[in-house]
Amino acid sequence: MNDYTYEEQNLAYKFADALNDHKSMQWHLSLVRKYELWSLQKQLQEALDVPDNEVRISRAAIYNSRVKRYGVQKSARD
Repeated sequence: MNDYTYEEQNLAYKFADALNDHKSMQWHLSLVRKYELWSLQKQLQEALDVPDNEVRISRAAIYNSRVKRYGVQKSARD
């Protein structure tokens, strides 16, 4: 987790915790650094809102798919 700020690490942990996906912390850290926070929060909420009977693989997989498709990347000036 080198080179990540405390804030980035804390946010990544919160996303991993919400998705029960701590094994993918490095991935969550990279997302926190690459994408706008509001965008990640929106995709997380969308993934968590999917009814249990519609989750085929995992909520983390749904989240990953949504971030790739709808995530808003940070601009170069951030």
